[in-house]
Amino acid sequence: MNTQWFLKTEGDALARVRAFLGALWQSASLRGMIVPVFSGGERAPRVELLTDARRLTQADPFAPLMLTNGARDLAERGRAGLQGPLGAVLRPCEIRALAEVARRRSVPLESFLLVGVDCLATFAPEVYERRVREVGSPEELTREALLFARQGGILLYRNRPACQRCGAPLPAAVDLCLGLHGLTAGEAILVTARDEPTCRRLGLESITDGHAPPELIAQHERMAAALAARRGRTRARMEADLGGLPANVDELIAHLRACAPCRACLEACPIYDGELEAADAKVVAAWLASCAGCGMCEQACPSHLALPALIDRIRRDLPGLSGPSNSASVETHSCWL
Repeated sequence: MNTQWFLKTEGDALARVRAFLGALWQSASLRGMIVPVFSGGERAPRVELLTDARRLTQADPFAPLMLTNGARDLAERGRAGLQGPLGAVLRPCEIRALAEVARRRSVPLESFLLVGVDCLATFAPEVYERRVREVGSPEELTREALLFARQGGILLYRNRPACQRCGAPLPAAVDLCLGLHGLTAGEAILVTARDEPTCRRLGLESITDGHAPPELIAQHERMAAALAARRGRTRARMEADLGGLPANVDELIAHLRACAPCRACLEACPIYDGELEAADAKVVAAWLASCAGCGMCEQACPSHLALPALIDRIRRDLPGLSGPSNSASVETHSCWL
């Protein structure tokens, strides 16, 4: 089954992806697309529902900044029964969170065309602002990130802790994947469909530059394995540094309750749905097991408590529970639905 295609980027990956999303909009007869865009002269991208394909010239799905996880908002749009189909361009951790929210709330996602992008990692907001000033513009910062996609990124320590330790930076459970890791993004990007019917339905033969060469696919797979190993070592180091912080569900419950009335981490979590108020360790454990690893909780915390690392350490000891993981093995990095 040949479901892997590629885009020739000719030195401008961002422009080529914008053009591809526009062609996809037409071939899938979309009524709109949810994607990060720069609007009104803002320096930070905001996730918006575009209803005019011409605004894709402002889109930037690779911007190294993530202010929120859009899973909850997207699920609510699905629940509202919006007239589709709508496209949605998401990072891997947003996809993991969306799958969990949709499962919990019985949200139908059939009206969405889900497009996942390889995550090039993101900066904390203050680091992002400083880097934009250094390179001159947000778009130039994205182009810098794309430049180092072949190496799986650069200067890992500059990224948010959640990105440093994420072992699943490739999307899964989507209709299309845009693959970057291990590739020279200035030359080509992978486009992987979930199956052959999806290829035909979306007309990939006419909106891509052909079937992906085997060497391109192999490069992508090698870097996926290298990233999983590299970030696994970082994850182990971060967890070793947790010291006397909560080591089980009961201790974490007590810690979070003592933090009240801040609740910034809970409000930022795309999956949280009042579990802490249930006064039931099993309910809280199920919430922890479903963590998507996006790190929005840590980013929102005034003390920057290493909550994703804490959660990963705790949920390894939770018997009989499973959920989306930010430390998935490379074998799970595939497109399916």
